Amino acid sequence: MDKQEEIMVRCNLQGLSWQDLKNCYTPLQTAEFPNFPSKLKESLDFFFITVDSQKAFQLLQQRVDSFYIPQYNENRAIAFSQGKKNTSAVIYGPIINDSNIKTDDFIQLLLQKNLNYGLVEILEKDLFSDNTMTMSVVRYQTREVAEIAWWIVKGKNLKLEEKGIIGLNQNDDIYDPYKMSIRYLITNSINLRLDFVWIDSGVLKNEIGFSFDLNQINDDTTIFNKEFNELTILNDLKRAQRRSIIPEQIDRREIAQFVESLVLRNIARVHLQFNRFGELYGNGTLTLHNTFASEVFLSLLFKYCNSGFDLEACGVVLNRNPNIKINAASKLTIDGIIEGNVGYRN
Repeated sequence: MDKQEEIMVRCNLQGLSWQDLKNCYTPLQTAEFPNFPSKLKESLDFFFITVDSQKAFQLLQQRVDSFYIPQYNENRAIAFSQGKKNTSAVIYGPIINDSNIKTDDFIQLLLQKNLNYGLVEILEKDLFSDNTMTMSVVRYQTREVAEIAWWIVKGKNLKLEEKGIIGLNQNDDIYDPYKMSIRYLITNSINLRLDFVWIDSGVLKNEIGFSFDLNQINDDTTIFNKEFNELTILNDLKRAQRRSIIPEQIDRREIAQFVESLVLRNIARVHLQFNRFGELYGNGTLTLHNTFASEVFLSLLFKYCNSGFDLEACGVVLNRNPNIKINAASKLTIDGIIEGNVGYRN
């Protein structure tokens, strides 16, 4: 069986069922989409589909397309991009506890099997200034692998039993080294009192909303424009020796330009907003990688530019939109971890 991959799709789904969409856009005939939205938006719907690796490659190469809907006698735009459901998390705890158990040792044991199969990577690792706490930002290849790690850290034995990762009791596992190692990890996690915090949407300040004047674009103001599109914007923003348009009057402009280069280097994707026909609205979003470094660089850029800066890509000025959505509860936890002020949790 071919390897399955998850990709992001953007399309206006109003008046369509999942089967309608597959019938009208035949490249999705073999795609799986188990959670079709029950409430469809008047604007774009963002959703994930699962396809085999060859089909994923073809759709990502296609990038944008259109399809005809007979019952409405109209063509609608559809766009494909790399994107996965959140699989990043922060594992945070004491460097060593009273029982001489080290968080780093626990994390290495937790990740060892998955790391060997390329299912996990550690994006960042930091010790805090008081030299008592340590934190690792981890990205998993799949949400399923990430959830298993979360269950282990949080001691969710019932979930682990349901998946067959451990037996119903310790006696069932005594002759199974793997299951006993999982039980060992659960015990150590409880003793260390670790935090496992999902880096979900809105937890990190890693997005820049922007708007632009459609009159700056030559002729084609649709998502199908060959010169001004999500890919060309991304490539231009990441291009070496690009021209910065940070105003001359900004204090410490050289530092601001350097921080700007760090921000642009960390951009993961560009999304342009468009209507169901593919016509651009004149706004979009730049999303940086899901790391603390992205938030730090972006916050510094806001600071040095007094919260006001614009970017230029493909000859079009992108005016920054100051609105950022934040997941307040998780954000508070993450901020505390970044500042090194979060203590043990009961």
